[in-house]
Amino acid sequence: FRGGRGGGGGGGGGRGGGKEGQSAISTEEEDEVMGPQILVVGDVLDPFAPAGQANLLLRGTEAARSAAKEFLNSTLPQLWLNNSASNNGCGGGEGGGINSNNNNNNNLDNCALSAIEACIDLLRPTGGKLHAFLTALPTLGRIALKVREPMGGGDREKFSTLQSQSTSLNALAAVAADSMVCIDVNVLSPAGFRYFDAASLSVLPGGTGGTMASYVPFNAAADFDQLVNDLVWNVSRMQGLEAVMRVRCSTGLDVEPSTFSGSFHRPPGCGSDLFLPAVDCDKAINVRLTIQERLPVGGEAYVQAALLYTDTSGRRLVRIHTLAFSVTDNMATVFKHADLDAQITYLARRVAAALPSSNTLASCREVVNGGVVATLAAYRKYCAAGSSAVQLILPEALKLLPLYALALLKGPGLRDGARLDERALWVSQINSLPPARLAPLLYPRLISLQPLLSSVAAAFAQRMERHGGGGGKGGGGVGGSTTTKMNMNVNVNITALTSEVMEEMCGKDSLLNSAAAYEGLTLCGEQLQTGGLFLLENGMDAYLYFTPSAPPALLQGLLGVRSYEELMRLPPTAVPSLITAEQHLQETEVDGEGAVVTATLAKLLAKIRQQRSSFMRLRVARRGDPLEITFLHLLIEDRSPAGSSYVEYLCQVHRLIQAKLS
Repeated sequence: FRGGRGGGGGGGGGRGGGKEGQSAISTEEEDEVMGPQILVVGDVLDPFAPAGQANLLLRGTEAARSAAKEFLNSTLPQLWLNNSASNNGCGGGEGGGINSNNNNNNNLDNCALSAIEACIDLLRPTGGKLHAFLTALPTLGRIALKVREPMGGGDREKFSTLQSQSTSLNALAAVAADSMVCIDVNVLSPAGFRYFDAASLSVLPGGTGGTMASYVPFNAAADFDQLVNDLVWNVSRMQGLEAVMRVRCSTGLDVEPSTFSGSFHRPPGCGSDLFLPAVDCDKAINVRLTIQERLPVGGEAYVQAALLYTDTSGRRLVRIHTLAFSVTDNMATVFKHADLDAQITYLARRVAAALPSSNTLASCREVVNGGVVATLAAYRKYCAAGSSAVQLILPEALKLLPLYALALLKGPGLRDGARLDERALWVSQINSLPPARLAPLLYPRLISLQPLLSSVAAAFAQRMERHGGGGGKGGGGVGGSTTTKMNMNVNVNITALTSEVMEEMCGKDSLLNSAAAYEGLTLCGEQLQTGGLFLLENGMDAYLYFTPSAPPALLQGLLGVRSYEELMRLPPTAVPSLITAEQHLQETEVDGEGAVVTATLAKLLAKIRQQRSSFMRLRVARRGDPLEITFLHLLIEDRSPAGSSYVEYLCQVHRLIQAKLS
């Protein structure tokens, strides 16, 4: 990686940032034995790289890597711990670092943006990628932000905070992009300091091809795995650097540069070219085409996207995608081949673009409703004019368009009461995510885990019977009233039985590898009435929801509590995480069934995470917790304070179509 290593605003680009200044790590060839050296820049109002790039780059020798690891793991944390002026806004500061639990330091002032600015200066000669980690709002330095979340006021005041509060951030992003420096911003604010002005900070990744990631409220014990997995994926996924993209089309079509959306840089006078300091498989560029002249029916129209980029091994490559579209004058054919993902992505990005400049949420909701009604009214007019007026006619390819539109209306972007950072982060995600990741973000997947885990527990109970381990019929499975337990002195190899059952469950034709295990349910509260255990995931987060009828065996096996009542008595901070199968087998009183159930759920999660290319931290939601509110907000098809039910929305859309056609 280019850039030094630092604990400040730029974790991957070389600056630590305390209140008194910035620090950088230097590894020089002649000083490798001494280890990394710290250089301090005391002027946060005029940040700069304190030494030449050649002296600040981490060299690839084993001695250099070993010295850097020692510095990052031991020396740097101890340095911040002993520094009474350190604070938890600088990526490694006391009270806010990933591994710190100090609560005595309430000073949140930091100069993270000055540290980022110095990192850009360091990487300017060659370009590169900068990973910035912040745990509080940057309030010191040449570019300083302030808390501006309104405590009241109308919609106009609220929407003004969805724009960057400093034009200097836009200028800084442009400087970084011109130098082909990509900036990834990771926010790890702890509970109690949740405001970080996502609208302002998202300007940096949005203008440089980077990613805005939030782990708020950050808890080191619960969120560390996701943070590490996200970083590993960030550097190992398919990606390119120093990229230039151009979209061209055949005669009769034209590209509208003003409608481009995504994470890129467009300097003045660049025409339709897009500059991407970094481009990866988790991004998408939205391009709108217009028909300038009549196209020959029966012929073909062509669209081509060419990307010039450098891969991670240093090769300069060109990737070209060319699409050929058949030209038709039959509207039914157009609707037959409509792309729902493209429709939803385009509609969502229209909303994201309208939000910062809007005065009311109602005007943004009208963008959604207007887009859906215009599309479906056109289908009714040109393809289903003879249908009964009392019927809502939907094209087969777009039959889920109203459902995703309702999900947009109920999402953080347009929902009343959403926090400003939550709304701004949603805008940032919508403007960069590809359709494959946008669809589950809007309409999550709800899975009932009861059938899968019941079959696993039953299989284990049958094996125990055959091996003489007790737990007769009906005594073991998750649907039963008791749990199969045995002491270590029982002559049964629990580990072997567990492995045997898991091997069977992971077979080619097993339930765990069948599509039925991952089939989503309708997102409504009625599904929860069946009771048991449910998993809800949207590609970003995953929630495990226990109903009061969850079998005690499940609770014991997954969370280590004996009943739902015991789970409810725990304070929110004491809700346990999933117990691993290895922990079960190490207990004095071995619960083999619990180990198998937990291992099965872990494998299911691993497969879902692989599908989504996202780790998705798993959190337990229960009745009365704030997480339950988040969980219920994601049940899109229910009537709620966020809006109408799906059936009611279909009726509303039908009325609007009738009004438009009349």
